[in-house]
Amino acid sequence: MESLTTFAVLVAVSAAAAAAAWVVIRSKFPRTPFQYSCDAYMLAIRGFHSDALRLYNKAIAGFARAETTMPTYMSRSGYRVLSLTHAWKSITLASLGRPDDALASSERAIELDSTDRRVQVARATALHAAGMNAELLDLANGHLEKDASDVNMHLYRAIALLTDGEVDPAIEALSKAVELAPHSGVLHSTYDIVKRDSEMRELNMEKARIWLLEDIEKIDEIARHSELFMA
Repeated sequence: MESLTTFAVLVAVSAAAAAAAWVVIRSKFPRTPFQYSCDAYMLAIRGFHSDALRLYNKAIAGFARAETTMPTYMSRSGYRVLSLTHAWKSITLASLGRPDDALASSERAIELDSTDRRVQVARATALHAAGMNAELLDLANGHLEKDASDVNMHLYRAIALLTDGEVDPAIEALSKAVELAPHSGVLHSTYDIVKRDSEMRELNMEKARIWLLEDIEKIDEIARHSELFMA
């Protein structure tokens, strides 16, 4: 019994020492702003958007400090990862039902780095959340003129077309996405579902309209995760 008690005390002391060491390590080597961004992203893709938003804001505050303390880092790569942080944050804001804030965050991301596909996808997400369908279609079409291999923009083009009731061109856009990512079971099933729902138009236009509106949300959910289809 005494040996078990001694063992328990040793374990407790060891755990306390480890915790103390971790505090010292973390104080000497604090998390970088982008590490907070990545942690937030992992929370967001699991649906914990409120927690993710707090970490995104913490990351952005860290980047603001780095502009003063590490200007060389910011000019080399910091602004690019800050752009991605704002882009990811805009998707979380859209998911939290804050479309105006999502638009503002996506605009900031574009200002910092408009060349990143993920930033463009975040902008498309924000435009869709804000109901700005004409702008969404313009963005998708303009982006695809420069880079026709972007699967996510074909998906957002399909969303914009479906929203406008242009079902057949939307199915063509989905078909192109499947062609570009032939091994994606998610894309194949989504394409099949939309095609099935479009065929309902011949039997019941009202039911087809309801089903196709539901399909828009499914496609949007897929398109938000740009890394799934990044080359």
